[in-house]
Order: sequence, then structure tokens, then C-alpha cells
Amino acid sequence: MSDDPSIFSLDGRRALLTGSGQGIGLRLARGLAAAGASVVLNDIIDARLAGAVAGLRAEGISAEGILFDVSRPD
Repeated sequence: MSDDPSIFSLDGRRALLTGSGQGIGLRLARGLAAAGASVVLNDIIDARLAGAVAGLRAEGISAEGILFDVSRPD
């Protein structure tokens, strides 16, 4: 097994994380960003999503937020 962190490089990739306005989803967003990805967060609560995106951006992470409910196809 290699200790080379570049084997998990996500440079130039974009990751969509559903339910990522808080908790595990938000932590995963930070981890994927640390690996080089820009992240797109999703949540169903606007204020929670906006706060999460603002927090990540304040940390220097490229983040966007999209408000929608993944359980509703419309």
C-alpha cells in the first residue's frame, strides 16, 4: 500500500453531496475538497445550505449550493 496521497487526487473533479448542509455530508464535502474536488452541496433547508456553503468558502474551499429534495423527482 502506498502512502502517496496523490492516488486519491480529485483535482479538476466536481462532487455533488446530497444532504450535506450539516453532519456527515458536510464532513465528506471537506474531505473531498481536501483531495482537490470542488464541491456542490445539497439540502432541503435554505438557511442550513447557505451557512454550510459560506463556511466552506470561508475556509478557501470551492463550494456551491443547490436547494432541492432528492426524494421528489419534480
